[in-house]
Amino acid sequence: MGSAVELLFKSTKIAQGSEVFIFKMPAVRLNDLVEVVIEETAPKYKFNPGDIETKTIGLKSGEKYYEELMTEEEVTRSLETNDMFIVFPQLKELINQEHFRELGATDVHSSDYNSHKMPLLNKDEIKKILYESKALS
Repeated sequence: MGSAVELLFKSTKIAQGSEVFIFKMPAVRLNDLVEVVIEETAPKYKFNPGDIETKTIGLKSGEKYYEELMTEEEVTRSLETNDMFIVFPQLKELINQEHFRELGATDVHSSDYNSHKMPLLNKDEIKKILYESKALS
């Protein structure tokens, strides 16, 4: 079972309601993902990967190079574990934070959480994930 699914089950098990779970996951460079998919699938369809052209079109209006997963304001009402952040609703008194502290959650140790701060997967790691998910099978 993939780590995202495991984290989903874990968050479902510990949830009280109204909190948001943000999983700590590595990031992927889009170019690396594109190259892996071309390298792995082109031969299956009798194409030479070197003959396939890609075109970078840049950002569209409103797009960013990274995803803002948790804002500075959300950090003030959050806890974290090794594998996820737990963001509580603005009315924090609706949630028993001690429940999560007893499960090992601590105060958040960063000012925000963005995809550009996460470790990047290399191409071999991307291939492994895609083959495990059967996306390249």
